[in-house]
Amino acid sequence: MRELTDGYAFRFSGSNAYAVRLLRFTLEERKCCPFFTFELVFEPNHGPIWVHLRGSEAVKEFVASAWGEIIAAQR
Repeated sequence: MRELTDGYAFRFSGSNAYAVRLLRFTLEERKCCPFFTFELVFEPNHGPIWVHLRGSEAVKEFVASAWGEIIAAQR
């Protein structure tokens, strides 16, 4: 996990299975959270996949509260 100025970035395995899961996650989250900016970043050579959740300060606070345990564990 990395804290961004306008959100958070979460790191996942670079496997194709995770790529599919993360794409599905993003498509579903877009339905309920249109205030997010989503980015999927695929590193070269099947390296990690990063999910960036970005937006206003309120979005950053929302991610911190919803994913607080994951963020705290990775700090």
